[in-house]
Amino acid sequence: MSLRHSFITFLPLALLATSCSDDSDRASDGAGSLSLDVTVDATLRDPLTQEIIVASPCVPEQSQISVTMIAAEGSYSHTWKSLCDFPAQDLYYSGSYLIEAISGKGAEGFDTPCYSGSVSAVVEPDRRLTWPLTMHLVSSAFSFDFSPAITAGIGEVAAFVHTPGGEYHRVSPDESRLLYLTPGQTGIYLDVILPDGRHTAFRSLDFSALSGCFYECEVSADISGPDPVLTCSAPGKSASFTLSADFLSALPPSLTASGWTPGSILTVPEGEQPETPVRAAVTAAAPLSHLWLSVSSAYLSSLSFPVLVDLLHPSAEDEAAFAAVGLMSDLTSAGGSVDFTALIGKLVFLTDDEALSCFSLIAEDDCGRVSEPLRLQVQTTAVDISVTSVGDAPVGATSASLTVSTRAVDFASNVGIEILDADGQWQPASVLAVRPAGDLSYELEFAIPDGNADIRARILYCEEIRAEFTVERCMPEFELVADPFATYAMIRVMAPDQATVETVVRRLMLYVDGRRGPVLLRDEESGVLALSGLSPNTSYTLTATMMDRPDASDFTPGQRFTTEKAPALPNSDFEDRKSGVVYDRLPSGGRYSQTEVAIYNWQNRESFSQQVPQKWANTNAKTFSTRASNHNTWYMQPSVFTVSDEVKSGEFAVCLRSVGFDLSGEDIPDYAQTGRPYLQYSPVVPHVACRAAGKLFLGEYSFSAFSMEESYKDVVDWKSRPRSLNGFYKYVPSPDSPSDSGIAIIEIYGDVGGELQVIASARTYLPIANSYTAFTAPLSYTRFGIKASGMRLMFASSASVGTIAEESASVFVSADPVKGASLGSTLWIDNISLAY
Repeated sequence: MSLRHSFITFLPLALLATSCSDDSDRASDGAGSLSLDVTVDATLRDPLTQEIIVASPCVPEQSQISVTMIAAEGSYSHTWKSLCDFPAQDLYYSGSYLIEAISGKGAEGFDTPCYSGSVSAVVEPDRRLTWPLTMHLVSSAFSFDFSPAITAGIGEVAAFVHTPGGEYHRVSPDESRLLYLTPGQTGIYLDVILPDGRHTAFRSLDFSALSGCFYECEVSADISGPDPVLTCSAPGKSASFTLSADFLSALPPSLTASGWTPGSILTVPEGEQPETPVRAAVTAAAPLSHLWLSVSSAYLSSLSFPVLVDLLHPSAEDEAAFAAVGLMSDLTSAGGSVDFTALIGKLVFLTDDEALSCFSLIAEDDCGRVSEPLRLQVQTTAVDISVTSVGDAPVGATSASLTVSTRAVDFASNVGIEILDADGQWQPASVLAVRPAGDLSYELEFAIPDGNADIRARILYCEEIRAEFTVERCMPEFELVADPFATYAMIRVMAPDQATVETVVRRLMLYVDGRRGPVLLRDEESGVLALSGLSPNTSYTLTATMMDRPDASDFTPGQRFTTEKAPALPNSDFEDRKSGVVYDRLPSGGRYSQTEVAIYNWQNRESFSQQVPQKWANTNAKTFSTRASNHNTWYMQPSVFTVSDEVKSGEFAVCLRSVGFDLSGEDIPDYAQTGRPYLQYSPVVPHVACRAAGKLFLGEYSFSAFSMEESYKDVVDWKSRPRSLNGFYKYVPSPDSPSDSGIAIIEIYGDVGGELQVIASARTYLPIANSYTAFTAPLSYTRFGIKASGMRLMFASSASVGTIAEESASVFVSADPVKGASLGSTLWIDNISLAY
């Protein structure tokens, strides 16, 4: 006998179009039409022969069938709870789809079968195809036939049928409906009530039931002997049990509920424990051998909790599973209790269809007697959590907060936060604090990663997602102060605390006239940034943001500033000249004889017609003072002059030379030749009292021959702050001091509290160089916002610069009788400049 129902449905084009990840690509594949021929096969087979023997009287209606469609490439999946809701259209984008139909998923009980079926359907362009989908019976079906002799000879007998995780289904003799169970391991228990009211029960059969098979079971009695014998038979299985006087003399184990009422459903919000402890007590007249716990719970199943376990003899894995969910027991062979209270507090709401958790207990003693089954049903309700406000997180903050509304009692113990990382993965975030925020409200503070992008996050309760929210990043409170130089600007961050200053400096993006500006330096400790790429003497508008994708509200207010000018050094290549040392026929050395005859009629002389750079000062007034008492090259030597034969570029360079000089030089004794060859000069070297380094500088210089005092006005007006002094030099040290070097000195002055002070300086030593070599003297400004008002710039032929007395003691010169002079180190300078 068979009973078949057919349904034809149509899948609309719109459904597939909206479910594809790329409509244009799918549309280019073409379209076709599809229909389904859904057939329900309700036949039941003999478990031994697999022959069809009967049809199930329970066939699902369309409204009881759910349909799931999954695209083969995995881009789409959808479930309709009712076949009636399955869309009906006739055009589809081409492709392959798996279509599954199911009714009564996981169901057990009388007249509650489970059916399922699937088909791999293909939509081909410009074709209309019908795909058959047949649903088959998944459950195994049971019926029981109780012999009339039982009532006459024994009393009332009923059967309990059980599969792991399922209920203990009671089948009485007058039951005519089919019992549908999950296929697999199946146990049959017989429950006996004697005429005198005594009650006992025992396990009768255990076997593995097959899907789609019909098990006709019989329970019969043999009362011909001294003790009645009950026999339970199923296809291919049979077992008999003698109800002896000893067996009937003791009571079977007993299970008692505490904290709940058997047959009713205990409703508890997820994550919360019942107010009254929920326990089951077990007692036994004979030693217990087993206490079986059967569990049906979608949530516990997701944790791999066992569906059937012997609480008296758990394995190590079982005990670990018990500890993980809080299942407590205190059991011995004499009895004890099982406490479900903490376990119930661990249950999590998944879906409405998976909210019911069932726990069935049955106890067995060592004589085979079993207790009446005890069933605990717990309905877990979802805890509603709504986000009422989310605080902005300033860039650099390590935590964020939000306020939620919920009726959860133990909210703090069960709440969690996850954050979506840059790779699109949800990562747990530490919950730092949970604070009450009024009636049914809490404020959560949680850790957030460093960054400046908005944060996608979600709330978990009992490790299940309850709400999603976004933490918007914002900029912390700060102000900017600009200190513009000529080609860059130092930007200082002003904030309430040093941590904020460092965060802003680390992440701030500067914009100049609406365009992103390059930042060369970020000094977090001092709170400054260096903005480059500017032009001298130009006005700009500065704005800034810390956000990756800023809008207008994410920028600081516009701030106008003007860069400094970038003035060049005057006559920096020394091409402009003026008259320097000019002297005609200056005696050079002492008089000397032409031969051995002491007639001193020979005197060497040297004429000078030198030039010096315009707009630069020098020390020739000191080293070549015409107020010297004895005019002689031994006592009068130019220390600064331009040259045309030793240049870097152009026509002229400047030469600085260390020399000896003396304004009160002694008379030089005449020299008489002592023999051939005769000298062309006087070898007499007089005492030269002073020495000096040749100096070239900006400003003015004066020298008093009467007081031997010199005056430098070498700080000139200068309103800009250069970054460095640069140029080219050659240097030959004095033979008597080969380690000597020239020196370049630059100092920038500013007004500090009404006083002129050095705000930046550099001293660059210029060692021996046989050809022109580049040099640089970098300047560093450590005082923010102090503008330049003056500059001191000097070059010297010796690093031992100082007063006349200091230089006379430290500058080295060598006596040269041929030239009639004391000469030292020589420095050539050309093409100097300031960099801004």
